[in-house]
Formats: sequence, structure tokens, C-alpha cells
Amino acid sequence: MNEDLKLDSYNFDLPRELIAQEPSIERGESRLLVYLKKEDKILFLKFKDIVEFLDDNWCVVLNNSKVEKRKIICKKISGGIVSLIITSYKDNEIKVLFYPHKKISLGQKIIFPENLILETVSQDTFSGEFILSGKFEKTLIEKIITKHGLAPLPPYIKRKTEDTRNEKDLSWYQTVYAKDGNSIAAPTAGFHFNKKILDQLVQKGIKIVYIKLNIGI
Repeated sequence: MNEDLKLDSYNFDLPRELIAQEPSIERGESRLLVYLKKEDKILFLKFKDIVEFLDDNWCVVLNNSKVEKRKIICKKISGGIVSLIITSYKDNEIKVLFYPHKKISLGQKIIFPENLILETVSQDTFSGEFILSGKFEKTLIEKIITKHGLAPLPPYIKRKTEDTRNEKDLSWYQTVYAKDGNSIAAPTAGFHFNKKILDQLVQKGIKIVYIKLNIGI
């Protein structure tokens, strides 16, 4: 088999201490790697430098879906803390991913904020989602998300419940051009754009198009 087709060919060591736990203060100051194919040359720049590599032949397409606060801190009946991400919900039923993956058994009861107690009734073995059932209206889940929800950060970004950065995470984990929507994860490639960079692109005659693609599991 061609080595390029083997997933193992793409494994690499990423030291934990090199995984940033919060973004740079200025979005445009994040790092940018540019490969110049003709010169076979690699440049290590700042993201704001992307303006120099685009011209009026370019069209930039940006996803303006907004991330919802779908991460919820819950409890087990035994008193243990369990975090989960609500992937979808309707009257009397929600789907969740336990975060990070926890050993959860069917029939186990989970205590949500607002004194809502739900029971795990099944699991999708393909997606890993659990279905939780109880007697409630979807408006209660919307209230829990609005009032108690946290940013659904990826599992390699660590936060304790009392971490003061929790309050900033949703603004960090959101593009500056997000409008509405119900994504459970961010279109992360767009994090690095700020208003100044977008204005500079427009001034160069570059077309910017916005789409809404809600990001699910």
C-alpha cells in the first residue's frame, strides 16, 4: 500500500506543553505558515500577513454560524461531576456526548441544572452519542443552555469548573463575524480574522462571501 494512504504515516509527537490553552491577545498575531511552491520555500509569518498573498482574483468564503454554549456541567446520582455536550434536543429527549469520554452505563441517571434528572436509555455506537430521556419540554433545555452552558471547547483545552477563563471562552471560541446559528463547534479556521484584516481584504478588491453552515457532530 502507498505510504501516503496509511493513517499511521500522519502520526507525530505533539508535546502537551506546546498546546496553547488560550489564544493570542490579538487574533491577527497568531502564526501563519506559507509555502511558496515555485521557490520551494517556507515562510513563518503572522496571520495578518495573509493580506499580502491574496489579490482581487480571490474570493474568501467565511462560515458565520455562531457557537452555542452546549457544554453543561452535570452530576451523577452518586455525586460525581460529569461534563457533556448537548448535540441535539427535543421534547423529552436529548442526545449528548460525555466530555471527555466517561464510562456511562445505560439506565444511569444524570442530574442537570434546574433540577432536571434524565436517564440514559441508549447509545449510538457509531457516533458515541448517548440518548437521555425524561419528561420535559425543549424550552427547558434552551434555558439550561442559555443560563448554565459553557463554550464547547475541544478536549485538548483543559478547564476546571472554577477557572476564570470560562467566562472569556465563548468570545474566544467564536469568530468576529459570527451572526446566528446553533453550532456545537466553531469554524476554527476563521478565528484568526479580525475586522482590520477583513477591511484590508475588501480594500484590495477581494470578494468576501458569508455562508451559514451549522457545525454538528
